[in-house]
Amino acid sequence: FLPTILRFFSPVLFCPSGQVPFGWWGKSVITIHDLSILEHPEWFADLGPQDFSTQVIVPRSIEKTDAILAVSEATQSQVERLFPKSVGKTSVIYEGIKKMSQTVEPTKTFPYDREYVLYLGTLEPRKNLVTAIEAFDLFLINHPEQANQIRFILAGRFGWKTAPIEEAANHVNAKWQSVE
Repeated sequence: FLPTILRFFSPVLFCPSGQVPFGWWGKSVITIHDLSILEHPEWFADLGPQDFSTQVIVPRSIEKTDAILAVSEATQSQVERLFPKSVGKTSVIYEGIKKMSQTVEPTKTFPYDREYVLYLGTLEPRKNLVTAIEAFDLFLINHPEQANQIRFILAGRFGWKTAPIEEAANHVNAKWQSVE
């Protein structure tokens, strides 16, 4: 009943998840982070009940909303390609923060004695981690002197279809483990 009650106040509803609730008739703005689930459903777990959201709610939200915030130009292109009615109401607003104006002294809280490249996020195929791991391996092949100086750290929870990611990481780890 909340959408019906709020209708009398004429607010603009901001939906950072890209989904306008059913029953909302007022103005709305949504944020679209990406639509890879529509172009590459094989990258995702079997959705079950989320199929309704993916196939009905998100497309309906994109069509009905007054404005769409895309987090990158690539996302804007994807939205406008998949949903031609979004052209003209989509703007790019990058995620991020302004550079800090004051210097902050770093604290060493990560207990690691080497330089590192850090990936932080859910481990899943759409993040292209197998390619990132292979690229790091190639970097070490081309710069073997760095093998005992730098690490590629994957941090995050396991998502779905992670076997290829684990296999790639285990392969590269085993290959370079003896270099100390």
